[in-house]
Amino acid sequence: MENVNFELYKVFYHVAKHKNLTRAAEELFISQPAITQSIKKLEEQIGYSLFYRTKHGMNLTKEGEILLDYLKNPIECLQSGKRKIEELLDEKNMIIRLGGGTTVLQHNLLGPLQKFRNRHTQIQFIIKHDISRKLLEMLVNDQLDLVILTSLIPNTEDILFIPIEEMHDRFVASIKDFGNDQETVFSMKDLNKLPLVLQESSSSTRAFLDSIAANERVVLNATYELVSYGLVLEFVKAGLGVGFINTNRIDKEIKAKKLFELKTNFEIPSRHVYVAIHKKNTNNKLLQEFIQYLKKES
Repeated sequence: MENVNFELYKVFYHVAKHKNLTRAAEELFISQPAITQSIKKLEEQIGYSLFYRTKHGMNLTKEGEILLDYLKNPIECLQSGKRKIEELLDEKNMIIRLGGGTTVLQHNLLGPLQKFRNRHTQIQFIIKHDISRKLLEMLVNDQLDLVILTSLIPNTEDILFIPIEEMHDRFVASIKDFGNDQETVFSMKDLNKLPLVLQESSSSTRAFLDSIAANERVVLNATYELVSYGLVLEFVKAGLGVGFINTNRIDKEIKAKKLFELKTNFEIPSRHVYVAIHKKNTNNKLLQEFIQYLKKES
């Protein structure tokens, strides 16, 4: 009895429900002879006859009625659970909850989102922006499905980080206002004497820069400390100071000779933009497809 295959009980349940071998076979997508064999095997294993035939179909024996009473609720609960999963994964009911900082949402989301929505028009998006740690807490607590961020966060063993773009950060300035320094090689201490336009200390970009400065034994003093990357770029374009900027985003300005990268005597390593997903959701085909869109557009 302990080793009985659950599929045999499933067949028994459907035959009992319909009182008809053919209808049970159609619902289970198996042949009628396979239904008959399953019932016979179950009866052999439990030691009782479960059905007797009449001109109206398959009727339950007393033993069959007892088995059905105990089996009905568990099987119907399983079927209900299966339907619920299918409903949740149905595109008509699908909501993708996405988080990220203002900068990465602006530069890594808009293009992929537009193309993805052209293909999957019924999917809803809920988009939240905040600092990376808070967003990852929401991801861990199943309040978000994906997070786009520019730094790996330690102690997140349930989270998978997938790189979608390599970033190259440099100190950048306006040629019109700082053009005389195009051939100058700056130390971190020298840069700290210039008017610096930086993101606020809570941003991942500023934390990345501060770690580089710390290696050079420098604590940076920002003349302008701003909330977003977009504002940093606008201040730099206006000639107000030297900014720390991802050069992937300013190809046009550099080619047009409006901005230039300052030379430094220290290395600025590349970093990545990542999309974070909870490991329990890695089998979600729709989320995986959206991640591929994020990769292609980056």
